[in-house]
Amino acid sequence: MKDEDIVVIKVSTGEDVILEAAGEDEHFLIYKNAVSIKLQMQQGQVGLSFQHFPIYANQEPDTRQLMPKTSIVYSYIPSKEILENYKQTFSGIIVPDKKIILG
Repeated sequence: MKDEDIVVIKVSTGEDVILEAAGEDEHFLIYKNAVSIKLQMQQGQVGLSFQHFPIYANQEPDTRQLMPKTSIVYSYIPSKEILENYKQTFSGIIVPDKKIILG
């Protein structure tokens, strides 16, 4: 998984979807590991969570899906925080906080 392949797209249904682009042709974006970004309340604060996208699609890791380019409103590069959370979701590796404790 390369950072430059991870993108957020706004789809015509209004959802923001973070995914790993795996290619494209004239009519379709080929992608894998897609999740929609959801806002939710956590202990009185707004937080982000991920939900499989599309929710009823095959959810096996690295399964390739097609999205018509006509369904894409716009795309953008995710923030560093969202990118790291996304990568942790699919890598299974927990990245430690970058703070160093010196004693």
